[in-house]
This record gives sequence, C-alpha cells and structure tokens, in this order.
Amino acid sequence: MASVYIPVQNSEEEVRVALDQLPRDASDILDILKAEQAPLDLWLIIAVSTSIIFSSLSYCSLQTLPAEC
Repeated sequence: MASVYIPVQNSEEEVRVALDQLPRDASDILDILKAEQAPLDLWLIIAVSTSIIFSSLSYCSLQTLPAEC
C-alpha cells in the first residue's frame, strides 16, 4: 500500500494519506493540502492516484461482471 505524508506546518508531525484508499469526495484531502501548504509534488501524486483509481472504477462499472474488478 503506497502512501504519501503531508508535513504539518510548524510541527514534526505528518498526515498520512493512503493512495489506494482515496475518497471520491476529496475535499478533506484538499483542505489539508491547502492548510499545510503542501509541496506541488504531493498535489500531483494525489491527483494522479485519484485519476487512476476512479477511471478504473468507471471502467469496471461498465462491465457485465463487476466481481472481476
């Protein structure tokens, strides 16, 4: 399971985001990225992962055998 870690400003802490468990509504993740002024590379990694996950789900929903997805 791949994850990215968003550093929390003025802290040693990080927020872990599991890339294989991204929600359809990404507003919470976007809020964290904005609030912590996350580097562009983290935005891009999350955007690409979201695109890959949900494009494959859309493809699977068109299939007649959803158990294969």
